[in-house]
Amino acid sequence: MFEVKLYDIGEGLSEATINHYYVKIGDFVSKDQSVIEVQTDKMAVDIPSPTSGVVRDIFQLEGDTIPVGTVMLMIESTDGEASNKNNEQNENNKENHSILASPSTRNLAKAYNVDITKIRGSGAAGRVMDQDVLNSLNNLSGENQDRIKGVPKNKKTIAFDGNRKKIAQNIEKSIRMIPHVTHFEEIDVTRLIEIKEEVGAKYQSISFTAFFVKAAAMALEDFPIFNSKLDEELELIYLIEDINIGIATDTQKGLLVPVIKYANKKSVKNINSESKELVKKARGGKLPQLDVMHGTFTISNVGMHGSIGATPIINYPQTALLALHKTKKTPVVGEDDKIHIRSIMTISFSFDHRVADGVTAVTFTNRFKEILENPNLFIVS
Repeated sequence: MFEVKLYDIGEGLSEATINHYYVKIGDFVSKDQSVIEVQTDKMAVDIPSPTSGVVRDIFQLEGDTIPVGTVMLMIESTDGEASNKNNEQNENNKENHSILASPSTRNLAKAYNVDITKIRGSGAAGRVMDQDVLNSLNNLSGENQDRIKGVPKNKKTIAFDGNRKKIAQNIEKSIRMIPHVTHFEEIDVTRLIEIKEEVGAKYQSISFTAFFVKAAAMALEDFPIFNSKLDEELELIYLIEDINIGIATDTQKGLLVPVIKYANKKSVKNINSESKELVKKARGGKLPQLDVMHGTFTISNVGMHGSIGATPIINYPQTALLALHKTKKTPVVGEDDKIHIRSIMTISFSFDHRVADGVTAVTFTNRFKEILENPNLFIVS
C-alpha cells in the first residue's frame, strides 16, 4: 500500500486545506496522475499519485485543514513497486466514506461533532442532506446544542475554508499588525489612452496594467521606502533591491497575486506579455508556486469593475499597496482657463505609517502620476 501524504510544497509549508479529490475509493489511477487538490496560503496545488494502482481508502474530508505529513488517501499498487510499510486500514474512515453525502454535508456534520454514519438520509438512495444533519442536532444537548442556537433551518451555507480562509487570515494579520493610512490622487490618463491605442494599432495590444506596473516600478526606484519590509523584532527596515510587483487577480477560487519579478528592469512590452500569461495561469488554476512568491509591492486594478475608490488592505508583510480605480471623462479647467474634457483616473495608495509618512506617500504618488501623464518617460526608462 502507498500512502499519499501532504508534503512540504515550498517555503516552509506547515499546513494546507484539501480543496478537492479527483478520485474516489475503487478508482484506478496512473503514476503521477493528479489525485488531490490542496490549497496553501498562496495557491492551489495538485498532489500526484506515487504509483499506479487502486484507491483503497480516503482518510480526510474536502475542506479539512491538515498539517504536513498527514495521510490523505491509500493506494494499492499494481505496478510491482514495494508497498508502503504502513499497511493498516482505517475501518472508521471506510465506513464514513460509504455514506452518501456531499463534502459540504460531511463538513457540516464534522463542525457539530455529528457521526454522519448514524444519520438516516432523506435524499435519493439514502443520501444524507444538510437538513438531516441539522435535524439530528435537535436530539443533542450541552455544548453542541449551544452551538446551533440561532442556526436557521432551510438555509444554505458556504464553507469558510480553502483560499477564502487563507485570504482572511492574511487580511486579519495585516490589519492587526499594520497601521494603515490611505492617500487618494487623481491622474489625467488622456495621453496614456492615446498612446495605448497607437501602440495597439501598430503592434500587439498593450494592457493598461503593463503601463501601471512599469510606472510603479519606476516610482519605487525613486522611493525605495515603499519597496521595503519592516522587521518588528529586530527593529530594522529592509530596503529590498529587487522590485517584484504582484498583480491582484480575481479568480473562481478567490484572490491570487501573481508576481512580475524585476519589473524595473523590464520593458512595458515584456511586462505586458508576462502579466497576461500569469493572469491566465491564475484564473486557470495552473499558477506555479514560484510565481506567487517574493512579491515586494502589490497593484490592484479594480477600475475595470467600476470601483471609484477604496481603502485597500496591504498585502502583509509588504509596506504598501496601490489600487487603481475607474477612469471617467471629466471637465477640467486647463492652463488656458478653458474647459477641456479629460480622462481622469482615481487611485488610492495604502501604506504602513510606521515605515513612511504622509508627505513621502504623496511625493511617491506624484511621481507615479508624472510618469503616467507623460508616457514618453517610458521610452527612456
